[in-house]
Amino acid sequence: MSYIYGANWEYLEYKDLYFRPAAFTDRCTNISEHGGHIGRIPCLHNCILIVEKMRVGARGHNGYIRGCYDHIFRHGFNDSSVLTAKLKYREFCTRTMMSSLIARKDKPPDTELLICSCRDSLCNRSNTPRSNCIIFTTIIIIITIINTVYN
Repeated sequence: MSYIYGANWEYLEYKDLYFRPAAFTDRCTNISEHGGHIGRIPCLHNCILIVEKMRVGARGHNGYIRGCYDHIFRHGFNDSSVLTAKLKYREFCTRTMMSSLIARKDKPPDTELLICSCRDSLCNRSNTPRSNCIIFTTIIIIITIINTVYN
C-alpha cells in the first residue's frame, strides 16, 4: 500500500476501510523493478492492484493498493456485483467507482479507481515473474502515467 495511506492511516479512517498492509511503501507501483524488496504472500484467489485517485489537500495523488482479493477491504468486496465476481478469478483491468466494489452498510467513499486483477506474481507468489504479468504491470504503469499527464 502506498506510503500516503500510512501517513494518513488514523486521520482519514483508512483503518476502517482497509486491512493494514505488511508495509506502507511506494515500491508497489512497479513490481517488476521492486518485487525483490517486497514480501511474498500466497493468495487463494487473484491478486488485486487498485490505483485510487486521491485528493490530499489541494493536490491530487494516485494511491496504490496491492494484495490478495480476500485481504484488501475490511468489509470485503460487494458479492452481488458482477465486476467483483470477475476480479476473483479473471485477469483484466477496468475503471470503476469504489462505492460499487465494497460490501459496506454505511456509505463507502465514492472515488474513481483503476482496478486490475492478475493470477500471477503481482502478489509475489513466485520467485520469478512471468512475462505476461510484467507486460500487465507495464500497461498499468503506462495508464497511470497517461492519466497523470492528461488530468
